[in-house]
Amino acid sequence: MPAPIAEDAPRYVPAEQSALPAESVPSAPIYTPPPTQDYAAPTPYDSYPESAPAPATQIAASNYGYTTPAPTGPTHHWSLGFDGFYDRYREPSLNLETEGTYYGMNASYEFYSRRMEDLYSGIDLRASIGESDYESGSGTIKGLDESEYEARWKIGISTIRDGRGIVPYTGLGARYYRMDGKDVVSSFGAQGYDRNIFQVYIPVGVNLHTQLGEWDIRSNLEYDHLFAGWVSSRLGTIPGYENAMNHQDSGFGLRAELLAGQTYDNGMGFAVGPFLRYWDVDDSKTDSQAAGTFYEPQNDRLHAGVTAKFLF
Repeated sequence: MPAPIAEDAPRYVPAEQSALPAESVPSAPIYTPPPTQDYAAPTPYDSYPESAPAPATQIAASNYGYTTPAPTGPTHHWSLGFDGFYDRYREPSLNLETEGTYYGMNASYEFYSRRMEDLYSGIDLRASIGESDYESGSGTIKGLDESEYEARWKIGISTIRDGRGIVPYTGLGARYYRMDGKDVVSSFGAQGYDRNIFQVYIPVGVNLHTQLGEWDIRSNLEYDHLFAGWVSSRLGTIPGYENAMNHQDSGFGLRAELLAGQTYDNGMGFAVGPFLRYWDVDDSKTDSQAAGTFYEPQNDRLHAGVTAKFLF
């Protein structure tokens, strides 16, 4: 039989009976979620107060009717215009002078790039026709038909910011002039002939951009260095003469322009203003033939007129 349990031996007590009193046991923290917030939609752009600036994508600076180029890419600008001008041509050594009126068209393309240190490049085209009255020691002729064409390529650096700045440039230009005198007889009985001039030059100039109220103002100053020219005198239409070709290698030109314009919300615009063009060309090389020695004498030509351009 089992031995009797001593009165002082430890007895087994269930765990629940050995736990601490309830009031002495710390309670576990209770998680409380943060209060929810109602989502508020952003304020529409058209409800911003007038004093608040528009988003960056809405800001566009004016530049002769153009938008200042974005830093990440190039901009391209085109124009198409019409002009009219007074023309005066002189050969002082022969006391020869012609005066007339021309009408024509002009077109241009301009490229601005911020990725290549504000590179600027442009192309100008011009075509004009007119009539002039001729006067010299050989007599007078009324209404001689004339025409002139010009093409120019320019390259430079643009500093234009917010519609203000300058664009210095250089490039290459070519000019072609034609006078139709075949079968024309002067008041003294002198026989006329056709005359063609082709000249190549280097332009060096600067465009200046500024603003005056709502108007975009663009002015231009330029010097042109003539380094090659060819004058073809179609004397072969006159009995006893041959055609003459004279080479020019010295001369200069000057030009100035002042335009004021505006641009509409759709990006279209216009510009209008006066211009001056001047050429002074030295004596050409001579051309000797059986009928004699011929050369193109020193001469100067002035254009003064007005142009109107549509921008897009």
